[in-house]
Amino acid sequence: MIKLNLLSVAFLGVAFSAQAQAQFISPSKLTTGGDGVGTDLQTLTRGSGQLSSVGSGKDTGDQASGRLFDLQDPKTPQNWSINWQKAGYAPRHMLGYYTDLTATNPKITWVLGGSGSGLPTSADVKIKGTFGLVFGSGDNSDPKKSTIYYSESWRNKDQQNRVAVLKDRDLNGLRPFGLTVSWEDGYNLGDQDYNDFGLHLNGVIARTTAPVPEPASMLALGLGVTALLRRKKR
Repeated sequence: MIKLNLLSVAFLGVAFSAQAQAQFISPSKLTTGGDGVGTDLQTLTRGSGQLSSVGSGKDTGDQASGRLFDLQDPKTPQNWSINWQKAGYAPRHMLGYYTDLTATNPKITWVLGGSGSGLPTSADVKIKGTFGLVFGSGDNSDPKKSTIYYSESWRNKDQQNRVAVLKDRDLNGLRPFGLTVSWEDGYNLGDQDYNDFGLHLNGVIARTTAPVPEPASMLALGLGVTALLRRKKR
């Protein structure tokens, strides 16, 4: 019989927390627009009323490394809105979120979308706990059957980082709580300019690490590993 001690369970918690990859996009990609002059992420961000910088060279500017998120004030609804869409599938684009970070296929709550998605372009959102974001690419005539991409790149079939995340810096140079997130919807990362679906999320902060599972969740993970080891030993 294989025993699972508390140290092993703690290790599982640490391993789980590694799922929150810290990622940046090369600034050279975010200052070049594949859809014409003024379509690069830096110009679009400035045009939406922010001074946030995508960086240059090895400097990543105001980019956030986390791909999981929290509301600064979970008790108060925060307004999210679409800022721009620079893609052919724009009418069917959708943005959603998920909170079950341990699920292989987490339940998605769709919030915003293009004109053909049946979703509003602006909405007040209230979320309890840490969450990830989901982008519905619109590559199917039925938006909900389209290819989806997660903010956690390890969940994507191509394992690619599909979203650029910028921390707000307003026209006065101040940093209010909020993020701009902008997605790349092309096959194999397309033109890699990350300008296809840009949104502003008020009251949102990016995490640099995933939350450690609650004791009950950690125990469940531990029991699963124990069962697997028992099968291999037989």
